[in-house]
Amino acid sequence: MGGFQFKMNGMDIGHIHGDKIVDLPLSSHIQLKISLLKEKNNNNIKSSDYHIYPGTKWIVYYLKDDSDISTVLRDFKFQYDHIRAH
Repeated sequence: MGGFQFKMNGMDIGHIHGDKIVDLPLSSHIQLKISLLKEKNNNNIKSSDYHIYPGTKWIVYYLKDDSDISTVLRDFKFQYDHIRAH
């Protein structure tokens, strides 16, 4: 599956595959933050464990429409800020 990989300081920020699948490696802290925001905002974006390495900290987002893009960009920024702080 081809796509674009984003890295900073040698660490993965995430991958985009086509225009419907985004993979993000998220720490437990960031996953909890996203989960709470998802509940608060009643966001229905579909996500699941990483399809290639289940049980890892990678999350896969399946984009349905343009409204999901802002959520994924927010979560990319969480990952970027996390890497930048370390």
